[in-house]
Amino acid sequence: MLSFYQEFPDESTVKTLLEGDAKEFLFVLARVPERYTVDNPFGKEEISVSQERLDGLAVRLLPDGAVTTGRIRIVYPHVRRSENGEVTFDPGEIADLKPFTVYRTRGTESSFLPYSGSGTEPIFAVWDVPSLLSDPELEELAAFARKNQVINTDLGDLTIHRGIESFLGRAESLGVNISISYEGKDPLLQEPVEREERFAPAVDVMNRVVTQEMLDNACRFAAKEALPTANEWRHDVAEAEGRSTPAPEWTVEDVVERFRVVYVSVMESGEICIELDDGYLFGGHPVTVFADEDGTPTEVELDV
Repeated sequence: MLSFYQEFPDESTVKTLLEGDAKEFLFVLARVPERYTVDNPFGKEEISVSQERLDGLAVRLLPDGAVTTGRIRIVYPHVRRSENGEVTFDPGEIADLKPFTVYRTRGTESSFLPYSGSGTEPIFAVWDVPSLLSDPELEELAAFARKNQVINTDLGDLTIHRGIESFLGRAESLGVNISISYEGKDPLLQEPVEREERFAPAVDVMNRVVTQEMLDNACRFAAKEALPTANEWRHDVAEAEGRSTPAPEWTVEDVVERFRVVYVSVMESGEICIELDDGYLFGGHPVTVFADEDGTPTEVELDV
């Protein structure tokens, strides 16, 4: 079995994962979790076990079940260890797996209703350390999906993250994170030509429209729309801190200097969503600009 089942047998998470009748199944993942450590100088020493999930690409119940694709949840025990000024996030043996590879394991099958009125999603809990096993149908599907995981744009390559239905990347030339989002059919399982045609409009917008000039225009548009609220906040802060009021008013240029684009998302339809860092003008709350497929700003959303 996975080592965490043996190391933490009394944890409620472990007991829950081990409930049910054992089944053998094959599965393929589109991505695998990483084991990593970060500084945590003021954290107390503790160990916690949680149930983590991955979006599975495909599953086949053994000995002769049909292949299941779509939204599949592969769940396993995940350990967080805080000690010696560091915290480690550890998926155990699951971190040693490879994406787009067929594995055999033993565990349980159940279902999950993610949203009211939606269909159920199958959940497969992994008990045993997965082992490699050949399955021609699953291997063909995995090889097919591997080719579909990246979208190429002039600003950089975008890699699929099925959990948030987006292809994510970074435009180093602009210093911002970028994405193309989608809804509906899983891009990994589409024919390459079909997938290319599907995302061609979004790629065109990313290549043609997302420029430094467009980002600057979005910041200025947001600054003009946010100016009245910014001055209200400045007055309220001055009053709360006991300083003289009314506080000197911001100008559009003052607000523009505070705003900084951090993320640009192009929808599958071609519409654009631009997230700004508010420079703590609104206490760190996000500012979002929406633009059409030509990059013209149409709306500002202030989360204040």
